[in-house]
Amino acid sequence: MNTEVDFRTGSPQWTWLDQALGSIDRTRTPWVLFAGHRPGLVDSDWGKSCVGVDAAEDDRAWTCGPKKPSFGKGNEGDAAADIRDASDVGVALEFQAHVWPLLMEHGVNAAFSGHNHVYQRHCAFDPAREGSGIDSHLGRIRALGPGEDADDAARGEYGKAAGCASRPSRIRFGDDDDGEEWWVYDEPKAPVSLVVGSAGAGFTRNSVFSLTKGTETCEFCEVVMYEFGYLRVAVANETHLRCEFVETQRGDGAVLDRFYITQRGVTGDEGDEGDEGDEG
Repeated sequence: MNTEVDFRTGSPQWTWLDQALGSIDRTRTPWVLFAGHRPGLVDSDWGKSCVGVDAAEDDRAWTCGPKKPSFGKGNEGDAAADIRDASDVGVALEFQAHVWPLLMEHGVNAAFSGHNHVYQRHCAFDPAREGSGIDSHLGRIRALGPGEDADDAARGEYGKAAGCASRPSRIRFGDDDDGEEWWVYDEPKAPVSLVVGSAGAGFTRNSVFSLTKGTETCEFCEVVMYEFGYLRVAVANETHLRCEFVETQRGDGAVLDRFYITQRGVTGDEGDEGDEGDEG
């Protein structure tokens, strides 16, 4: 999906996405993966709530609130009056209000994004999950008019742990010296969210992990890495999707993160999770 073009409910792109996802025959295409440049979920303080921010004490106070582009039409309304918030949190809130319900409705397995130059693996996230915090704000975000933005109350509820519908469990294959650690999302009830944006440009160091020098991470994050690399995705069979984040800077091709996503079989041909499958 083009995240730089209007994706709000009822827009041409939203309508196309709804129809495209709804037309997939899951007996022929059991795995459905979504991709867009801007993240619908990302650990970033760019566009955070301004509530409680003291400009005299917080050297990153300038990151709070909406960020309007000073050129063009915005991202991307049909008129100059519809210049919308281009911050990380602002775009993610709009995405969660308009697009994430389609991902949930159509059973999308994972959502991949970039933009921020970092590798992040999140929980299986559902912003509409009761008690998530942001759930009570989604309707108001959908109803925003041209040029209007999510308020500080919504920004303050962004990314709470209660939005995690499923979290992975850790397993280890092999002995302690030569074994491999894997994380398994076992039949998650929402799309697993990933940001894979560290292909080579300078890192975007605005995550909780970076700002606390590695002592903290965000509530929905499982892994945050400032490492250059790419994600290798392979369909083992209709019930197991295998993913590995491979480093590209040191040159040894080390796998820095490994995880599976599982789901119930839809054709009865579940195969062996160790079999090789199609790779992307």
